[in-house]
Amino acid sequence: MDCHNITRSNYSLFHNQRIVSMKHANTKHSDSAAGYMPDIRNKLRRKGMTLAFAIILAFFAFPALNAATITSTATGNWSSTATWAGGVVPGPGDDVVIAAHTVTLDQSVSINSLVLNNAASILQPPSAGGTYLMTISGSSGGSCINLSNATALLDASNGAGLINVSITGTTSSAITNAGITTRLVFNNLTISGTVTSVSPFTVEGNIDVSGTGSFVAATPSVVTINGSNTKTITKATAGTLSFYDLALASTSGNNVTTASSFTVTQTMTVGANAALTASDGTVTFNISTNTPVIITNSASITSLNFNNLAVSTTVAVTSVGSYSVNGNLTKSGAGTFIPAAASTVRFNNSLKKRISTTGGAVTFGNITVTDGSYIEIGDGSTGGDQGSFSIGAAAAITVQGSGKLIAVEGTVTYSAAGSISSASGSTLTFYNLAVAGAVTTSSSFNIAGGTACFSGAGTLTATAGTITFSGNAPATITNTGSTFFNVNIAPLVVNQVASVSTAVAAITVAGNFTVAAGSSFSATTPSVITFTNIAQRTITNNGTLSFFGLTVDAASDVVTTSSFTIADVFTNTGTFTASGTSTITLSGAGTNIATTAPTFQNVIFTGASTPAIGMNVKGNMYVNGAGSYVASAGTTTFNGTGTQYIGGDGSAATFFNLTVNKSSGDIVLLRNINVAGAAGALTLTSGDIDLNGDRTIFFTAAAGTLVEADGQTVKNTKAGLGYIRSENATPSAAQLTSLGLQTIAGATVTEVRRYHNAVDVDGVASINRYYRVDFNTADLTDIAQIRFDNSELGSAAAASLGVYAVPTALSGTWVASSGTVDVSGYPEFVDIGAGFTTALANATGTYFITMAPKTIATDAMVAGLATNPLTAAATSQAIFGFRMDSPGAATLTALSVGISSNPTGKLTNIAIVRSADSIYTAGGESAVTATVNTTASTIDFTSISTNNTFTAAGQTFWYFVIADIGSSVNTGTSPIQCSLNQSGVTVSGGAVVATTALSGPVYTFQPLTVTVANANTPAAADIAQNTQTALLYGFSLTGTSPATSTINSITLGITLNSGATAGQFTNFTLYQDVNNNGIIDPADVNAQTGISIVAGNVTFSGLTEALNSTTNTKYYLVTCNVSGTATVNGTIRATISNPPVSVLVNSPAQVNTGGPFNGNTMTIRASGTATKLVIKKITPFTAITGNPANTVIHETAIGNPNRFRITIEARDNNDVPQVAAGVQANMSVTVGSSVLTTQNAAARTIAAGQTNVTFDAILTNATGETGVELTVADNAASLASGTLSGITVRAAEPTTATGAITISTIGTTSVALQWATNGNGSDRIVVVRQGQAPSAPADGIEYNGATGTSFATPAATFGSTALGSVVTHKGALPATTDVTVNGLTPGQTYYFAVYEYNGAGAAANYLLTAPPVEFTTTKFAEPTIAATGLTITNPTTTTQTVSWTNGNGSRRLVVARMGAALTGTEEPADNNGYMANAAFGTSGTDLGNGFIVYNGTGNSLTVTNLAPNVTYYYRVYEYNGLDASANYLLTSPPNANRTTLQVEPVTQASNLTFSSVTTSATTISWTNGSGNNRIVVARANNPITSSEYPVDGTTYTGAAAFGSGTAIGNGYVVYQGTGNTVTMTSLAYGVPYYVQVFEYNVGNSASENYLLSAATGNPSLQIVDPNEPNNSFATAREITDPEGTTTIVTGHVSLSTDEDWYSFNTSTTYPHVRVKLFNLPKNYNLELYDPQGNLLRRSKYRETTEEVLIINNAAPGEYTVRVFGVDGATSPLPFTMAVSTSSIEYESATP
Repeated sequence: MDCHNITRSNYSLFHNQRIVSMKHANTKHSDSAAGYMPDIRNKLRRKGMTLAFAIILAFFAFPALNAATITSTATGNWSSTATWAGGVVPGPGDDVVIAAHTVTLDQSVSINSLVLNNAASILQPPSAGGTYLMTISGSSGGSCINLSNATALLDASNGAGLINVSITGTTSSAITNAGITTRLVFNNLTISGTVTSVSPFTVEGNIDVSGTGSFVAATPSVVTINGSNTKTITKATAGTLSFYDLALASTSGNNVTTASSFTVTQTMTVGANAALTASDGTVTFNISTNTPVIITNSASITSLNFNNLAVSTTVAVTSVGSYSVNGNLTKSGAGTFIPAAASTVRFNNSLKKRISTTGGAVTFGNITVTDGSYIEIGDGSTGGDQGSFSIGAAAAITVQGSGKLIAVEGTVTYSAAGSISSASGSTLTFYNLAVAGAVTTSSSFNIAGGTACFSGAGTLTATAGTITFSGNAPATITNTGSTFFNVNIAPLVVNQVASVSTAVAAITVAGNFTVAAGSSFSATTPSVITFTNIAQRTITNNGTLSFFGLTVDAASDVVTTSSFTIADVFTNTGTFTASGTSTITLSGAGTNIATTAPTFQNVIFTGASTPAIGMNVKGNMYVNGAGSYVASAGTTTFNGTGTQYIGGDGSAATFFNLTVNKSSGDIVLLRNINVAGAAGALTLTSGDIDLNGDRTIFFTAAAGTLVEADGQTVKNTKAGLGYIRSENATPSAAQLTSLGLQTIAGATVTEVRRYHNAVDVDGVASINRYYRVDFNTADLTDIAQIRFDNSELGSAAAASLGVYAVPTALSGTWVASSGTVDVSGYPEFVDIGAGFTTALANATGTYFITMAPKTIATDAMVAGLATNPLTAAATSQAIFGFRMDSPGAATLTALSVGISSNPTGKLTNIAIVRSADSIYTAGGESAVTATVNTTASTIDFTSISTNNTFTAAGQTFWYFVIADIGSSVNTGTSPIQCSLNQSGVTVSGGAVVATTALSGPVYTFQPLTVTVANANTPAAADIAQNTQTALLYGFSLTGTSPATSTINSITLGITLNSGATAGQFTNFTLYQDVNNNGIIDPADVNAQTGISIVAGNVTFSGLTEALNSTTNTKYYLVTCNVSGTATVNGTIRATISNPPVSVLVNSPAQVNTGGPFNGNTMTIRASGTATKLVIKKITPFTAITGNPANTVIHETAIGNPNRFRITIEARDNNDVPQVAAGVQANMSVTVGSSVLTTQNAAARTIAAGQTNVTFDAILTNATGETGVELTVADNAASLASGTLSGITVRAAEPTTATGAITISTIGTTSVALQWATNGNGSDRIVVVRQGQAPSAPADGIEYNGATGTSFATPAATFGSTALGSVVTHKGALPATTDVTVNGLTPGQTYYFAVYEYNGAGAAANYLLTAPPVEFTTTKFAEPTIAATGLTITNPTTTTQTVSWTNGNGSRRLVVARMGAALTGTEEPADNNGYMANAAFGTSGTDLGNGFIVYNGTGNSLTVTNLAPNVTYYYRVYEYNGLDASANYLLTSPPNANRTTLQVEPVTQASNLTFSSVTTSATTISWTNGSGNNRIVVARANNPITSSEYPVDGTTYTGAAAFGSGTAIGNGYVVYQGTGNTVTMTSLAYGVPYYVQVFEYNVGNSASENYLLSAATGNPSLQIVDPNEPNNSFATAREITDPEGTTTIVTGHVSLSTDEDWYSFNTSTTYPHVRVKLFNLPKNYNLELYDPQGNLLRRSKYRETTEEVLIINNAAPGEYTVRVFGVDGATSPLPFTMAVSTSSIEYESATP
């Protein structure tokens, strides 16, 4: 200001209005001014200023210093000086007091303060009109407006006039009204200063707090807005507006709008005709005093519209009436906020807004979300609970149209009865929902919370709609008694899963129940979920579903194709049907299925289940883990199609009644089962039960029976000892009959087991059924009938079957029954008759019974055949023999016997005969009628018609092939050997079994010969003249046995010397020395007599002496008479000089060459007188070859015909025999002082012309003696007695031979044998010979046993030197006790004989008749190196490949055992051969616990016929030799085991989903298939191929950290287990990972069987990008709304098919949008779309140039951005995008 230019008038005005005012200032103001001015003066003085200038400056700079108090003095206009005291019109800075006057404001004024202090004080505008502004600075503090009198009036409207008030002072001042609100009325109230109020007032216009202005009302201030016009409440951003009470008067048209935020600290009241509409800003109720109602709306809900509503209270507050909130509603503070129950809070907006509650409780009445509105309850980003509130009594939550009400936290609680309503296109999501009363709904909504997601003591009753539990944190339902309609467990957010649990007592579902992929629902005790409906409803589980109790009520029909668990009782009074691939797991204990039988597809029991009803099962049933299934009533029916399984790794299932009624397929047992019911407990109506190896069925009740419809049966398709078993104490007769055994007699049966595979019946496989019968108390005498099914016959014809039994063990000897098989109808019973009556006698024990082909078992002969070589012209020679055993009726129809060389010319008259024993007797056997044909290699018998029938079980016959030998054979003829194998035997009514081909002896040939030899030729002796029958010569003739040779003539040459002449010797006689004792006795046969010497020869002609098989050697003696004139000292000698000439035989026999065979020279002595008797010779009565000629006699028992014979001769003193006619002699025997008694030894007389006489006597009463003396005496005592000393008397020969020999142990160098009974000898010897039967021992020799009983160190041998007979043992050897022969050679055949004998030393006498003979082959040497490297590979469900490295044995066998390790009990036994079959458990020998699956020279095999998921144990034994000579190396055999694969799952895992994706991890979820386990394989960058497929039988280790689990190909196992989710970590950002889930079944170790097929959503792909999936407009990733800021997004375009979409919201506040794409690794494009999906902008640059899109003034809504690679460009590197919104327009929009 230029002070020099102030005019006088101005100065006068200045003076009048400022200086004068100072005079009238009150004391306080004066004091202030006086006090302040000296200071200013002093300062100005220091600055050199004049006082006048200082005053002027003070006027402009400090107007308050010039203010004055101006008081009205009269009624009038403000502008009139007459109105004011001193005529001064108030102005700026003045404090105005209106006394008892009416002042009309007729101009706009500016004052400091206004006071109306009288009851008549009135300030009003002109009624004629005009609007004037009163600006009040209030700079002096205190009240800027003060109606200090209660009836004073400031009326801002008077007629057409209006007063607007603007309070500008920055010093806090107050509006004070001592009266009611209508005494202080503003039109517009503008506050730019600082104002407070504790008084009521009215505003009929706008309220505006501008700049940094502040209005704060405090108790008991009431600000009433009135007037019929529309007005606004405006507050600048920096300003403050806080009402205490705010009231909108109920005046029609009283409409208030606001876009600003303000506070109410007590109440807001909206009158019936008023309205408040907030288009922006926040109305905050900040309550700290006890004011119950903070909002009262007496108008409609449309009359009170908040934008944002905030309630902050420390006390309990409420609201009355309904109102709308178009923005956020926030409650905070410790106080409660409880709008009236009947009120409604309506949310009406187009952008997402929020309800947030903290502190004290909030209880709404009704909540309505309008069409298109989006409300979020809570704030999920804060981590606190900001979403909890209640709904009052009889209130409702309503979501209209497409509205959204979504809680992200907190609990909505219905505190009393209420309702929930959401339109079909709307979204209603509770986080947690609690009901305390009866809440109803017919709408669909979501519950997304966690703990106590649905709670409360009330009930929710849904009559329609779907309630979706969507929480991705573990959620819990704690409410009980509610009724849902449809239930869905599913996530609401892509890439998340829902997890819900409950433990409440009762939940009712009236509709469908669904669990989405990856999600879970789990109910625990005491929860019961009840389905109650009329229409058919479904349970759908694509995740994890576990009920505790589940009830389907009587009116309900529930179906499912999904799998889930029921942890407690499943009560079904309606209809429940599970189908498809579903599996219902019942994990509860007790009666966990009740009322009505449900229908399951697959069912698993994992708890202790004791149901009292049955069930229908169309798939599989398993009892797993610690589970059990024991039904106490009801019928379980398996009625599915295809194969159904009963199994599991838990205990055996116990059915009460079990019925199989299938349209196709069988029931396969993977586990044992029990049946506890009575009659018909197990019924096979249609379909079989497969025991599958070693599974069993056990009737636990004695009355339980099996019913098998025609053609239906229990069976066993695998190897193993599976069976169906009776009750094991007192099974009923009906039960036994139902199992197939009828009319059991003679014993109490305690148990029957019915097996369903073949058993080895003496080398033949039975039908596929056999029985084990256990009994006690008495002999089992009869089983009348057994039953079988036609399907069990295999290829066997019924007529060829026989019935067999074996006691105690299957390895015993089977006994055949005479029963016949009748298959004319079902049931197929076999009437056994009395066939087992004696065979089964066994006081207490076990029998196995079966049916098998009536096999004809063949075995080679070892005795009874012709001896080798075969002699020309021999007849009826048995060249081959074999045994045939039959178990029943059968007929031999043809034989084809192999022969090693052409029989033509060698054999004639070939025939076959049958014998009852093993020894062929020519002419004594039964002829077999047959047609005989020969070839170069066979002898064929066809059309066999007689002696070829077996009529009963157990019959044995021997057959011999006989033939005549060709007459022209000789030693050069090629040998023959006959053989027979199984194919060479043809029978009807049976099969033929032979373990190996049968081979007969090798026969060579020899011509028919007669051999001449000296025999019993008398020694040279003297013959007296006149001697009759003088003995000259002895010889023998031996024919080739068994052919017959006839002797025609014998010519002896006679040599006479020393004067002897032919005439002196007459009556030459040929005797056959029958006894071969060298003397003429009564037994000898006179062959020819009266022959004379002719030409020096004596010829006996016309003879018919025959040599044959009966007598092939004959002994002859020649005698003659000596004349009384014979020349004394003349000599005579007889000779066979040239046998072929001297002995003539019939053709084709021939006589051997050799000779001459000379007799001894006899000398003629003169006749004289006998003077003494001499004992000339002692011989046995029956010739015993090899006995001493004259020193041994035999002691015999009385009556024994084996007498001994003594020849007594009369001699003269020169010891010349002399004729002593008539001399009688007696005999006595002396042994030392003892006398032996003789019988039949009466005195004998020497005949006329004879020199001797023979006594026949029997010597008794001795045990064998040596040194025996015989004495003979002449009765007339005319001749001296004769004595013979030093005689040996042998002991009596035993009469009973040793019993049959059995070989008990065979070693490599030793054999142990024993015999059944001893003979009656005092001792016996064991004689051993290698290669052939031993020679007989010689009497009179007591043989010593070998040193160490060793064949190699004999003490005594006899027979051939090369193959001599060795005595190994001697003495009183006991019967039935092993004697061991040592020193043998491995792999050689040895024959063993036992001879009985009496006596010792020279008195030993052996029984040589029919000693027992047995032979065996020693074991070959045991291998020294075992097989090694036993491995099992290539497992399948039924096969395994077994391989090994051979040891040094010549052969090896492999033993296999099911289910348990091999022990010593399965070892092969030396000296045994074993049948092998690679089909486990079929015809391979069963060693008790193991089967022989291989026997040969190789090193591998494939074992078949195995059962799934069973561990098989293998062992390899090396051995040398075959059969009885086999020697097994039992030390350190290699062992290995491998589990067959489990059954492959049927259904693959599916529906892979990815959630919780971060830069290095993702959670993978899937729907499980039908496996009991699964693995997840992941591979980076490339799809999974077969190289990454798992291998059956391989166990993999899963590790969630990618790269840490087992590697398969180029992938890694990231999960292995039974679940359906895994969080895969250690991932590379932006890398695509291909994932595939493989279902598998596993039981025992290494039994994994993987299902390799793909399924829906499996395999799948995931890129490590937390924004995925966002490949479309519909799946755009919602990013944080910028709201005036910038949101940064990082993303990837990793695949050619990948593109990223993102969405964000704009608002009216920030309508300008800028999107920037930068940090591009490749050429990417950027596009921007409006809320309707229309393209707005597209980027224009190429390569990696950053792109910017701008759109200004965008309408509010959700916009979408698309980022994609140009021409398929991809990169694992990320791009960056920035999205910004602003209230200021952006420049340079991109086209």
